[in-house]
This record gives sequence, structure tokens and C-alpha cells, in this order.
Amino acid sequence: MPAEPLLGDRAAWDALGYQDRHANDVDADGIHWTAQGIQDSGNQGPQGNQGDQGDQGFQGNQGDQGDEGNQGDQGAGYQGDQGDQGDQGIGGPGNQGDQGDQGDQGYQGNDAAMEGPQGDQGDQGAEGDQGDQGDQGDDGGPGSPGNQGDQGDQGDQGYQGDQGDEGSQGDQGDQGNQGDQGDQGDQGSQGSQGDQGDEGDQGSQGDQGDQGNQGNQGGTFKGISYYPEDLLAGGGYDKLLRTPPTESQEDDFAECPSGVDTLLDDPYITNAGDPGVTTLPAGMWTFHGYGYREAGGAGTNYIVVKVFKYVAGVGETALGWEIVSPLITSTSDSPPQEWATDYYQDSPVTLLATDRLVFRIYGRVSHGPRDIHFLHSGDTYATHVDTPITEGAAGYQGNQGFQGNQGHQGNQGHQGNQGNQGYQGNQGNQGDEGLPYRHTIFTFAGVLAIGSNPFRIYNELGANQTITKVFLSVSVAPTGATAITVDVNVDAASLFAAGNRPTITAGNFTGFSTTFVGGANNWLTGSYLTADIDAVGSTIAGSNLVVHVIHQDA
Repeated sequence: MPAEPLLGDRAAWDALGYQDRHANDVDADGIHWTAQGIQDSGNQGPQGNQGDQGDQGFQGNQGDQGDEGNQGDQGAGYQGDQGDQGDQGIGGPGNQGDQGDQGDQGYQGNDAAMEGPQGDQGDQGAEGDQGDQGDQGDDGGPGSPGNQGDQGDQGDQGYQGDQGDEGSQGDQGDQGNQGDQGDQGDQGSQGSQGDQGDEGDQGSQGDQGDQGNQGNQGGTFKGISYYPEDLLAGGGYDKLLRTPPTESQEDDFAECPSGVDTLLDDPYITNAGDPGVTTLPAGMWTFHGYGYREAGGAGTNYIVVKVFKYVAGVGETALGWEIVSPLITSTSDSPPQEWATDYYQDSPVTLLATDRLVFRIYGRVSHGPRDIHFLHSGDTYATHVDTPITEGAAGYQGNQGFQGNQGHQGNQGHQGNQGNQGYQGNQGNQGDEGLPYRHTIFTFAGVLAIGSNPFRIYNELGANQTITKVFLSVSVAPTGATAITVDVNVDAASLFAAGNRPTITAGNFTGFSTTFVGGANNWLTGSYLTADIDAVGSTIAGSNLVVHVIHQDA
């Protein structure tokens, strides 16, 4: 079947055999054909009903897209005019469906003023299918770029405005012409240097006077320490010497009844002429002792040192004081109990230069009889007493020799020989060393338990003290996972930070600490010390603890 003509092309449709269709006829595919009614001069009749709209025609197939034209070369200049658009593809639009038949037109009435009602408009026929789009035509190549136009001339620069007038400068006088520099004359010969005059003799320098002998160095004094030693001094006495002992260890004891001070060994006396002073100064006496007691029984046990002076031809005279140990709780000599007890003598005591000192050492028990032991003479457990007695005053410093007169200064001449330097005087004897360290002790008797010692020890030494060490000793060592730990306080404030407190570890008998909280180790006059047990051995707690607080004058 040939392609259907375009809608409205009646001649084409007639050629296809549709010329014999009458108005309002419908063909097989439902398309209406219309015929124009014949108009006469009669009145126009009412307009007929509009015919039904024909069915829409089928959409035609889209035509093939035309080939894309080649792209023209890009010119170096301006872009040329756009090329003409290529021809549209051949494919035509789809056939439009048949238009429905138009209803017959009514007759026109005679009276033009009486126009009949218009007939109903017929239904619009169905739209035919759109035809295929034709192929796109070739794209025309780009045109050649046009020539760049000439650059226009630059406009003239505007005139610069006039600069304001500068004030006139005064006229400078004309500078004269500089004359030509004359030729430099020849340098004359250097004259001979005159002889230097003789240098006058320098006056003789006076001899330097001899330097006086340097006196004994003064300064800090060391108190004398006396050691009881197992050496006979005669007259029923053993020796009391200043030098530490070198003999074998001695263990002296006596059976002590209740309530009576019992001498534990022969009394001890200093050598003739010792101490060699006429005044025992006021100050601290410290009893460093080692001892133990017989096991068993109840009550208290102490070791006491009493001090006497020995007057030649007269005998002993008590000085009126004694130094008492802490409570003796140890029952063993391996090791024995160790202590350091202070006694402060407020007033000086007058002596003769020939007087000697005597120490008597006693046992004192409340429930006797009981053996009390003290150890001495050995280099391990050397009982001794530190005193405030000094070894002598500082010597005077020798006078400085006279300085010789300065000679007259003559004319500067040859420098004279330097005089011999005077001999340096002998250095004086070194002064005595200052006061020794002191010990203050706390004791915790029996099996140890965590808690505080209720006693306060006040600083009545007459001087502020610096605590340098806290030393611990026990007669029964702790065992187990924990150790014995002690805290010492000044006016209830701890000397130590946690972790730095003195400790006796498992299986040991001693321990110490020297690491204090900053400034906490100052023991001021009038302040007091206390001691606490913070921890004990977890298996065996440990027994008979002595806390040694070691200090010296600040």
C-alpha cells in the first residue's frame, strides 16, 4: 500500500480512490470526509452538527540522522562565521489521520439579520502518527577566521599639572678656584736620636717584717668523749680514756637486788691532769651505751652513769647528776640493746686544774635480784659518754710583722732587686672540733604493735637542733611480707614523706632514714618529739624497738 498523503491534501486522497466519498461517509479506518454544501440565495439554515473528530493517525517512523559534517580547521585569528546548517534528513513526518467529515452547512436565510444557530462542532479527528525524523544533514565546516582588525591609535597623554613654585634659595657665594697642588718636597734625613739619660737609682725597699705566728685556729669545739676501758689505773680504778678502745670486747655484770643501785664494775678514772680545765661548762652529756638484762621476771631495769670529781688527797666528790639509760628490755648480747641518752647540765662546775673525773656505772632494777650487763672496751660495742668539755681554747694569732719604710723614689733608673720575702710564720695549732652529734631515743618494749609512744621529749638543750638521721634497732627481727616502719614527728608534724620513713626489713635488726620532708628536720627549742609505729612484721612482728633520733646544734 502506498504511503498515505498529508492530511488536507484532497487531490491526493481522490487519487487514491476516495473521490466518490460522500459527506459524512466513513471509510473502513474510521476517517470522515466532508463536502462543502452548496450555498444559494436562501436563508442560511441552522448550522449542522459538527462531525465526529477523526481518529488520530499513526506516528511515522523517525528518519535516520544525517551524517555529522567534518569540523573545519581552527583558524589562528578570530572565529569565523558559523557555517550553514546542514540539510534536514529525508524522513518525513508521519501521515496525519483523516479529518472527520464536516457537517453540512445549512442554508443561508434570506434575512441577514436572522442568523440561524450555529451547529455543534464535530469531534476532532484522531491525530495521526508522527512520521520518522529524517536524517540530520551534514554539518557544514567552519568558515575561515576573519582577519583581526588593526589596533586603534593610543590616545594622547593628558598634560601634567604645573608643579608649585619652590621657594627661592639664597645665592651661594662663588667658590674660588683651587690652586694646583705643588710638588711634595724631598723628605729630609732623620736626625740621630739623642742619648737617653741615665736612669736614676731606685731607693732601697725596706725589708718586709717577719710574719707573726698564726694562732691556733678557733671556731667549732668538739666535746671530749670518754670511753670506759678494761685497763688498770691503780687504786681500785680502771681507766677512763679519750681514745676509742682497741682491746677485746668486755661484758661486765652484777646481780642487782631490788631498789638498790649496784655497781656493775670497778669505777673508771681519767688520767692525771685530765680534763685539765678549771670549769666544767654547762651543756649536754650523752650516754652511748650497750647492754642487756637477765631473761625472765617482771619490773623495770636500767643502767645508770654517775659522775664524780676526784680531788687529790681528798677523794671522790659527787657532782650531783646522773645519766639514765632507757628501759633495758634486751636479753641477748647478739646484738645487745643500744641507746643514747642525753642529760643537760644547766650550770658550770668549778674544778681545780689537777682534778680528775670518775664515772661509776650501776644497775637499777625494780624486781630483783637480776643480772644487768653492760658492754665496753671493744671496737664494736664501745660504751662511752660525750661531754661538753673542750680540749682547750683557741691560741692567739701572732702579731703581723712591721712593714718596712718605703724608700725615696729616685729618678727612674734601673729597677732594684726585689727584697727577699719574709718567712711565713708557723701555722697555729688547729682549734678543737665542734660539738658532736647527739642522740635522743624512744623505746618500745616487748612484742611490737602498731601504735604511738605516748611520751614527748622536749628540746631543752638551749639551742635549735637539726635532725640528721633516725636509726632503728630491735632485739627480735621481723619476718613476713611487711617490715617495721616508724614515723617521728616534731610537734605532731611528720619528719618524713610516705615511702621515706625509717624501716627494718624482714630478717634484719636495724634500719634508718636520712630523707626528710624539706625543713621538717628542724627541732626548735621548746618543740617536742614523738614516735609512732606504722607497721610491723606480718609473721613475726619484732620486739624491743629502740628509735634513735640523731641531731646536732643548728
